[in-house]
Amino acid sequence: MSQDLIALKLAADEFAVIDAALATLETRLAGLVELSPEKRRSLAKMGDKWEAFCSQTLIVLDQNRQIVHAGLDLAAAESDL
Repeated sequence: MSQDLIALKLAADEFAVIDAALATLETRLAGLVELSPEKRRSLAKMGDKWEAFCSQTLIVLDQNRQIVHAGLDLAAAESDL
């Protein structure tokens, strides 16, 4: 009994379109960085309680911008969360 369930044949013009799409993705995602498995394991993990705390803190800071230190990029912190 054959296990060949899928057969995909692409024409040369389809390969060209796919190659162009991949080139666009590589260009647009050039700012991404690769983390080694060791680096990923060493990063701090945020649990549900800490995430809720941080989210609420950012909401309060957004509502009270006068208390936010000028060196703190609130928009970047919200984006990071």
